[in-house]
Amino acid sequence: MGFQGGSTLPCNASCDGFNVGNCQGSSCGDGRALSDTRGTYRESCDGQDLHGLSCIDLGFAGGNLGCEPSCAVFDLANCLEGCGNGIVEGSETCDGGELGGSTCQDLGLSNGALICNSSCSGFDLSGCCGSGTIGGIEVCDGGDLGGESCLSQGYEGGVLSCTPGCGDFDFSGCTGCGNSIREEGETCDGNDVGDEECESLGFTGGTLGCRETCDGFDLSECIGGCGNNVIEGVERCDGTDLGSETCIGLGFDSGILLCSSSCEYDVSGCRF
Repeated sequence: MGFQGGSTLPCNASCDGFNVGNCQGSSCGDGRALSDTRGTYRESCDGQDLHGLSCIDLGFAGGNLGCEPSCAVFDLANCLEGCGNGIVEGSETCDGGELGGSTCQDLGLSNGALICNSSCSGFDLSGCCGSGTIGGIEVCDGGDLGGESCLSQGYEGGVLSCTPGCGDFDFSGCTGCGNSIREEGETCDGNDVGDEECESLGFTGGTLGCRETCDGFDLSECIGGCGNNVIEGVERCDGTDLGSETCIGLGFDSGILLCSSSCEYDVSGCRF
């Protein structure tokens, strides 16, 4: 029988085998997990005989309980710890940060952060752009503008919308300065400067901008022309840019040096 000793070997009550409860020694490998006459386990398990226990009985969420070759301990490798352990197991779609390689784009949405729901049964799309719900670092998402409107954003009116990437508002439907559309009463708006450019305003090149108030052009990026507050070429000064020159530097005793409209020094405010 493979035992090392023991007392008498009786027949079991059903007469279909021996009662080896009083036998001593190892019988690991015979597929029968032994226990003594008091029901105490002498072998934790043996092959498929697990004393009727399962992964769930041992505190796991499910899975297939096995037996180590020594019969001394259970093989827990195929037991499932359950949702929250960061490992996709059994019927789980995802678990914590483990998303099985899926992304927002795979689910037909735009950029963003895909999240696993609390039950590990599916994805939380709130962080994906295109879900219609603001999530993560999104400023807006589709029709969800977080309660904002053109008026709350400082415009006169119109319809506020969300950019395709959910990272900012689209002000093109708003009316008033700041929507990048030149409207009645505005000289320019954002990048909309009409048909004007630096050259048409007397400069040799550069990029024409618009003042934040939309009531005039921003000439600071224009080059090669008097009036942009930057000394260029043969200019001695330009607007408020005097090149660190002063009345005293020009031989006067005091006074305030100015720059003329032709970008020459205006010494009318200097005194001897």
